[in-house]
Formats: sequence, C-alpha cells, structure tokens
Amino acid sequence: PFIVSPHGSLGPDKMTRKAWKKKLYYVLFIKNNLGAASIHYFTESEAKQSLDYMKLRSKLVIVPNGVNISDFKAYRYKEPLFGNYPFLEGKILVLYLGRIHPIKGLDILIESFARVISENQNVHLLIAGGDEAGFEQQVRNMADENGIIGNVTFTGLVRGSEKSAFLEGSDIFVLPSYSEAFSMSTLEAMASGLPVIISDRCNFPEVASSKSGFVINLDVEQLTSALLKLIDSPEMRFRMGENGRRLIEEKYTWDKVAKQMIEAYETIVRREGVRREAEGVRRV
Repeated sequence: PFIVSPHGSLGPDKMTRKAWKKKLYYVLFIKNNLGAASIHYFTESEAKQSLDYMKLRSKLVIVPNGVNISDFKAYRYKEPLFGNYPFLEGKILVLYLGRIHPIKGLDILIESFARVISENQNVHLLIAGGDEAGFEQQVRNMADENGIIGNVTFTGLVRGSEKSAFLEGSDIFVLPSYSEAFSMSTLEAMASGLPVIISDRCNFPEVASSKSGFVINLDVEQLTSALLKLIDSPEMRFRMGENGRRLIEEKYTWDKVAKQMIEAYETIVRREGVRREAEGVRRV
C-alpha cells in the first residue's frame, strides 16, 4: 500500500492552468497512482476541492506541513535587517515572502498598498522572493503606475539568515494568494510572531479562528482595511503575533506532524491487512 501527496496539484486552480497538457499527463501517468491506499492532503479545503473537481473516491488522510519552531524567534529583532537596508529604519514593514508569480495575488497587494500609502506614508512593502517568468517586472510596473515604487523594495530570493532577518524585522506578513495548498511562508511568519493577512484561498481558516490575523476575500478593499487596522495598532500586531506563535507550537511543529503521519501509515497497514486477510478467506 502507498500514499500519494499531491501538494495542491489536483485542485481546479492548478488543473485549469495549461489544462490540455495537464489532462494528458493525468491520463497517461497520474490516474493509475490515484488508486493509492490514501491520498494525503494538507487541509480539509484542499481535500474537498480535489475530490469535487477530480471526482476522486480514494480514501484520504489530512495532515498539514510543519516547521522547526526552534528556527524562529518570536520577537521583533530589526538590527540585522536595518544593517542591509538602513533606509527602512523607523518604517512599519509589511512583508510578502514567496514566489513572484501571478497566482500569488501581487496585483491585489500593489493596488491595496497604494491605498495604504495614501493614508500613511510611514509604511514600506518588502517583496522577498524569486522571479518567475519575468513577472517581477510586471509587478514593478504596477507599483510605478500606482505611484508607490519608492515605497516598495524587491529583495530577490532570500534564504537562511537573510530570510530570518526579514521575518524578525518585519511587522506584518501578507499573502493575498489566488491559490495555495498550504503556505509554508505563512507558517514561518506565524512561528516568527508576525500577524498575518491571507486570502481565503490559502486554505488556512485557523488564522481567523485563533485570532492570529485576518483571512480576507480576494478584494482590494478588504486587504486595505486589514492592513490599516494592523498598521494603526501595535498592540493588535503583538497580540495576534503571540496567538499565531502559540498555534504553531500546539499543532504545526514537525514532531506533531510526524506523529499524525505515523498514525496514518499504521491505520493503512492495519486496514490493508484486514482487507488481504478477507480476500484470502474468500479465495479459500
């Protein structure tokens, strides 16, 4: 018996992009593998979208991704970031961390941030991530057209200590994505004590239920409102950041995730053993 982990690739948002190529690949290579003992999804939402769209009837197991909590500091430590970007000192920093790709909602973010800047000039947007298919230039053009190019810094891909400096030095994390199976950067931001603003397409409703941030529709006004609330309230940022860190410690560390996966495999082994025993009895 085996498990398949599609990592969000079987949802409608992913399957409808370059659809004919994906349908052909699915028929030739993937379909047979989806007769697995179970399909592993990160969230209930991902499972529902995949099962509804692909008409799958496989058994499923839902286990999220996790983080090493010891890799992240739960307090704001801005000096390393200011050392490399001294012009950021004194600014409220909004961090986007991820691929620079059309699916990530950067068009919504730029338009929303332009509205934020019209209300508060003491805010700066950090876009930290690698460019995909030249989309960074389009985002730069959007920022220029909205008159905020001076309020946005593109850092390129960040890793290791450089990524830690951005997580520890920023004040708010934002991801208005059109589609996410399960965002690692959101987990990392919460582990770092940052309040987060994500879209409802990120499949992480616990952000709202745990009061760790805001879950918004893909709407410029909603994103602007959420940003301004956090910008205007250091106390809210601190409280939501604490809630997020606590949620990660309780449910999303690798030791807890590994325990869930072990239980899933043990269940499958028992289930398959019973099935094979029953088949043996029928043959006799």
